[in-house]
Amino acid sequence: MCSPGCASNGTTAFYLFNESSVTINRPDAEMFSLISLDVAKTFLGNDKPVTLTLTATGLNGVVTSTILIDAEAADAFSTFKFEDFTNIHSLTITGGQEFPEFAIDNVILSPVPEPASWATLIIGLGVIGGAFRRRRLARRPG
Repeated sequence: MCSPGCASNGTTAFYLFNESSVTINRPDAEMFSLISLDVAKTFLGNDKPVTLTLTATGLNGVVTSTILIDAEAADAFSTFKFEDFTNIHSLTITGGQEFPEFAIDNVILSPVPEPASWATLIIGLGVIGGAFRRRRLARRPG
Protein backbone atom coordinates (compact mmCIF):
# COMPACT_ATOMS: atom_id res chain seq x y z
CA MET A 1 0.00 0.00 0.00
CA CYS A 2 0.95 3.60 -0.49
CA SER A 3 0.80 6.36 2.10
CA PRO A 4 -2.42 8.35 2.58
CA GLY A 5 -1.30 10.83 -0.11
CA CYS A 6 -1.90 8.29 -2.89
CA ALA A 7 -4.84 7.60 -5.15
CA SER A 8 -7.16 4.93 -3.77
CA ASN A 9 -10.41 3.32 -4.79
CA GLY A 10 -10.92 1.33 -1.60
CA THR A 11 -9.03 -1.78 -2.70
CA THR A 12 -5.39 -2.76 -2.62
CA ALA A 13 -3.85 -1.24 -5.74
CA PHE A 14 -0.39 -1.91 -7.21
CA TYR A 15 1.80 1.20 -6.98
CA LEU A 16 4.90 1.62 -9.15
CA PHE A 17 7.61 4.13 -8.35
CA ASN A 18 10.79 5.59 -9.87
CA GLU A 19 10.42 4.91 -13.57
CA SER A 20 9.40 1.33 -13.05
CA SER A 21 7.33 -1.03 -15.15
CA VAL A 22 5.41 -4.22 -14.53
CA THR A 23 5.22 -7.27 -16.79
CA ILE A 24 2.32 -9.70 -16.67
CA ASN A 25 2.71 -13.32 -17.82
CA ARG A 26 0.71 -16.44 -17.02
CA PRO A 27 2.61 -18.96 -14.86
CA ASP A 28 1.74 -21.74 -17.33
CA ALA A 29 3.02 -19.62 -20.26
CA GLU A 30 -0.36 -19.86 -22.01
CA MET A 31 -1.99 -16.94 -23.82
CA PHE A 32 -4.42 -14.47 -22.31
CA SER A 33 -6.31 -11.30 -23.21
CA LEU A 34 -6.33 -7.97 -21.38
CA ILE A 35 -9.93 -6.86 -20.92
CA SER A 36 -9.55 -3.74 -18.74
CA LEU A 37 -7.60 -2.04 -15.96
CA ASP A 38 -7.88 0.98 -13.70
CA VAL A 39 -5.11 3.62 -13.70
CA ALA A 40 -4.32 6.62 -11.49
CA LYS A 41 -1.26 8.61 -10.50
CA THR A 42 0.58 7.43 -7.43
CA PHE A 43 0.98 10.71 -5.54
CA LEU A 44 -1.89 13.16 -5.25
CA GLY A 45 -1.43 16.90 -5.34
CA ASN A 46 1.28 17.15 -7.99
CA ASP A 47 0.19 18.83 -11.18
CA LYS A 48 1.37 16.09 -13.55
CA PRO A 49 -0.55 13.86 -15.98
CA VAL A 50 -0.12 10.11 -16.20
CA THR A 51 1.14 8.52 -19.38
CA LEU A 52 1.47 4.76 -19.65
CA THR A 53 2.70 2.61 -22.50
CA LEU A 54 1.28 -0.89 -22.78
CA THR A 55 3.30 -3.30 -24.89
CA ALA A 56 2.15 -6.86 -25.56
CA THR A 57 3.64 -9.73 -27.52
CA GLY A 58 1.52 -12.53 -28.87
CA LEU A 59 0.00 -14.08 -31.97
CA ASN A 60 -0.41 -10.68 -33.64
CA GLY A 61 3.23 -9.71 -33.02
CA VAL A 62 3.89 -6.66 -30.86
CA VAL A 63 0.90 -4.48 -29.96
CA THR A 64 1.41 -1.09 -28.29
CA SER A 65 -1.04 1.39 -26.83
CA THR A 66 -0.61 4.62 -24.87
CA ILE A 67 -2.86 5.83 -22.06
CA LEU A 68 -2.88 9.54 -21.21
CA ILE A 69 -4.78 10.93 -18.23
CA ASP A 70 -4.64 14.66 -17.56
CA ALA A 71 -3.34 15.83 -14.16
CA GLU A 72 -6.72 16.51 -12.55
CA ALA A 73 -8.42 13.30 -13.72
CA ALA A 74 -5.40 11.18 -12.71
CA ASP A 75 -6.02 11.90 -9.01
CA ALA A 76 -8.72 9.19 -9.15
CA PHE A 77 -8.73 5.79 -10.85
CA SER A 78 -10.01 5.69 -14.42
CA THR A 79 -11.05 2.47 -16.16
CA PHE A 80 -9.67 1.62 -19.58
CA LYS A 81 -11.06 -1.20 -21.75
CA PHE A 82 -9.08 -2.93 -24.49
CA GLU A 83 -9.89 -4.87 -27.64
CA ASP A 84 -6.44 -5.09 -29.25
CA PHE A 85 -4.72 -7.03 -26.49
CA THR A 86 -5.93 -10.55 -27.32
CA ASN A 87 -3.95 -13.77 -27.68
CA ILE A 88 -0.91 -12.37 -25.90
CA HIS A 89 1.89 -14.09 -23.98
CA SER A 90 3.29 -11.03 -22.21
CA LEU A 91 2.11 -7.53 -21.27
CA THR A 92 4.43 -4.77 -20.02
CA ILE A 93 3.06 -1.54 -18.54
CA THR A 94 5.60 1.30 -18.36
CA GLY A 95 5.24 4.78 -16.86
CA GLY A 96 5.92 7.89 -18.93
CA GLN A 97 9.04 10.01 -18.68
CA GLU A 98 7.47 13.18 -17.25
CA PHE A 99 5.79 11.42 -14.32
CA PRO A 100 6.66 7.70 -14.28
CA GLU A 101 4.97 6.79 -11.00
CA PHE A 102 1.54 5.23 -11.45
CA ALA A 103 -0.99 2.93 -9.80
CA ILE A 104 -2.99 0.13 -11.40
CA ASP A 105 -5.92 -1.81 -10.01
CA ASN A 106 -8.69 -4.14 -11.12
CA VAL A 107 -6.66 -5.70 -13.94
CA ILE A 108 -9.05 -8.03 -15.73
CA LEU A 109 -7.46 -10.78 -17.80
CA SER A 110 -9.17 -13.57 -19.68
CA PRO A 111 -7.58 -16.90 -20.60
CA VAL A 112 -7.60 -17.81 -24.29
CA PRO A 113 -9.18 -21.22 -24.92
CA GLU A 114 -6.81 -23.84 -26.28
CA PRO A 115 -7.53 -25.38 -29.73
CA ALA A 116 -8.48 -28.68 -28.04
CA SER A 117 -11.22 -26.84 -26.12
CA TRP A 118 -12.63 -25.43 -29.35
CA ALA A 119 -12.56 -28.89 -30.97
CA THR A 120 -14.41 -30.39 -28.00
CA LEU A 121 -17.05 -27.65 -28.21
CA ILE A 122 -17.59 -28.19 -31.95
CA ILE A 123 -17.85 -31.98 -31.55
CA GLY A 124 -20.30 -31.53 -28.67
CA LEU A 125 -22.51 -29.21 -30.73
CA GLY A 126 -22.41 -31.73 -33.61
CA VAL A 127 -23.55 -34.54 -31.31
CA ILE A 128 -26.40 -32.42 -29.93
CA GLY A 129 -27.47 -31.44 -33.46
CA GLY A 130 -27.41 -35.10 -34.56
CA ALA A 131 -29.52 -36.14 -31.57
CA PHE A 132 -32.15 -33.48 -32.37
CA ARG A 133 -32.22 -34.59 -36.00
CA ARG A 134 -32.76 -38.24 -35.04
CA ARG A 135 -35.57 -37.29 -32.66
CA ARG A 136 -37.26 -35.25 -35.37
CA LEU A 137 -36.95 -38.08 -37.92
CA ALA A 138 -38.25 -40.62 -35.40
CA ARG A 139 -41.40 -38.55 -34.76
CA ARG A 140 -42.37 -38.37 -38.45
CA PRO A 141 -45.20 -40.66 -39.41
CA GLY A 142 -43.82 -43.22 -41.76
